[in-house]
Amino acid sequence: MTPGQRFERAGMVDEYLSIYNFLCSHSHSDIRSLYSRYTRITGDDFTVICFKDPTPHDIALYSTTLCDILTDATVIIHKSLNSGLNSDVATLNSEWEELKSKLLTKNQEEDNRTMRNDQS
Repeated sequence: MTPGQRFERAGMVDEYLSIYNFLCSHSHSDIRSLYSRYTRITGDDFTVICFKDPTPHDIALYSTTLCDILTDATVIIHKSLNSGLNSDVATLNSEWEELKSKLLTKNQEEDNRTMRNDQS
C-alpha cells in the first residue's frame, strides 16, 4: 500500500497533500526544497548560495506547522480520553488560530517588503 493509499484509508488525504508532502520534500531534498534552500531570487536573476539564513517566512512556516500539529494532537487526546476539558481545548485552539492568522499576515507583509527591496 502506498503512503497516499494509507492516508486515504485513514481519512487523512488533506494531511497527505499538505504537511506530509511538505515534510517529505525537505527530508528527501527534492528539487523544490533544494531550490528554496540554495537560491536567492533578485529581480529576473538568481544566486546560488551554500548557507542561506532562514527567512522570517521559513521560521513562521516551521513554527506554525509545529504548533498546528501540537494543538490538533491536544484536541484529539482530550476527546479520546474524555478529559472533560474539550471546551478549554477548543478555546486554546481558537486562540491559536487567531494568533497564527496575525503572525502569518505580519510575516507576509514583511516578505513583500523584502522582495520589493531585493528587486530594487
